[in-house]
Amino acid sequence: MHAYPPTQDPALAPLNERIWDQLRKSLDALQPYAMSRGICIALENLIDFRGVAAGAVSKAACVDNFDLILQVYAAYPPEYIGFCYDSGHAILGRSRMDRLAPLMERLAVLHLHDNNGEEDQHRLVFDGAVDWTLAAKLIAAAPYTKPMSYEVSMRNAGIAEDVAFLQQAYTTGTRFAAMVDAHR
Repeated sequence: MHAYPPTQDPALAPLNERIWDQLRKSLDALQPYAMSRGICIALENLIDFRGVAAGAVSKAACVDNFDLILQVYAAYPPEYIGFCYDSGHAILGRSRMDRLAPLMERLAVLHLHDNNGEEDQHRLVFDGAVDWTLAAKLIAAAPYTKPMSYEVSMRNAGIAEDVAFLQQAYTTGTRFAAMVDAHR
C-alpha cells in the first residue's frame, strides 16, 4: 500500500490531519476483514513524489514516509500492518537507507531493484546506486523468511532479448540472495 508522507506545502499543511484521519478510517475498516483472513497490508517506503512532480522540491530535499509508517505501526499490530521495502525508493535523491532498520522489523514484502538515485528505473540488482551490502544486512536481520522478490524491468537494462534479460536477472538475483544468506 502506498501511504504518502504528510505534505510539506504550508498552504496544504492543514490537510495533513485529515489525510491521517482518512488513512486510519480506511485501515480500521479493512482490519476485521484482513485479520480474519490472515492478510497483512504492507506499507511501501516512498518519498513525496507529489512535491517533486509539482516542482516544489528536489528529490534530495523531499521527505519520505518513514515516520508515517512508524506512526501506523504504533496504531496497528504486526500481523495486520507490515512493511514493503522498495530498494529503489530508498535512494531517490539521496540515500535514506540509514533510517530503514526500525521499519524492517515488520518486513513482509520486497520490491528489489536498482536505479541511478534520480529516477525510479527498476534496473537489475547491482546496476545502479543501491548499497546492496547494507540492503542484504537489513533483510538478513529482519524476520523475513520468504524468497527474494525483484521488481525489475527490461526498459532500463540495456538488454534487448527477453531470455538474456531473464538470465541476467536470475544471476544477479541469486547473487543477492546469497549475500542475504551470508548475513543470517
